[in-house]
Amino acid sequence: MIRQLFVPRPGHIFIAADYDQMELRVAGYLSGDPNMLQVFLRGDDIHAQAGASMYGIPLEQVSKAQRSVGKTQNFAVLYGAGEDKIAQVAGTSIKKAMKLIDGYYAGFPMLEPWKRRVIKEAIKLGDPANPTINPPVVLIPPYGRKRRLPGLLAHPDVQRGMYNRAVRQAINSLVQGFASNITKMAMVNMAPLLPPDTRMLAQVHDEILVETPIERESEMLEFVPYIMSSIYRPKTTGEPILGEIPLTVSAKSGYSWAEAK
Repeated sequence: MIRQLFVPRPGHIFIAADYDQMELRVAGYLSGDPNMLQVFLRGDDIHAQAGASMYGIPLEQVSKAQRSVGKTQNFAVLYGAGEDKIAQVAGTSIKKAMKLIDGYYAGFPMLEPWKRRVIKEAIKLGDPANPTINPPVVLIPPYGRKRRLPGLLAHPDVQRGMYNRAVRQAINSLVQGFASNITKMAMVNMAPLLPPDTRMLAQVHDEILVETPIERESEMLEFVPYIMSSIYRPKTTGEPILGEIPLTVSAKSGYSWAEAK
């Protein structure tokens, strides 16, 4: 309903473009998981593949409900939901939910070691003797912006809540921060290339909203996704920002932001 309130100027139309599963692609790149890489290279549905791994069935047999469980677990990796959430979505017991999660990590075997490595490296960058000045940090690609995480120095048994929250924040900051930087890089690249009377109006998470003259609609439906998907590592000779994992972008047009979505 709120998006319906946003309309272009007379003679113009909106182009709404957003990245497809950006954060999971970032996680696949950072973890180096070969199975996630293959899913994205094939253009398969990462949520359905997660469901297939969790239930131990072929991809083509995954039901809508099983895909929903896979989707929940995919984002649990980034946001920290546990077996209780999987049990709720799957309509099963905690014990069976834990087995589903085991199946997920068996299907994407590099994710769990990567998460442990992130926490270990963050703690090494901190100074336990002076945590206020030098707390553990994660370095967010591609520029190394720091996210301070003093909670990682909390004792996992004595201050479990504080420690677990910091662990979730470490993974989330790394993935969401990298994804955010990619979107900002796309905006910086796009701005000077926009044709006359075309402008970026808004950015929400991994979505960019562009207003353009109606006669440029077809052109911009190709141009905006092209710019957004062509992001390269800074200070390199044209290496894609996520290596082999492609950035894919969906774009639609409309006479309101809601219609363009």
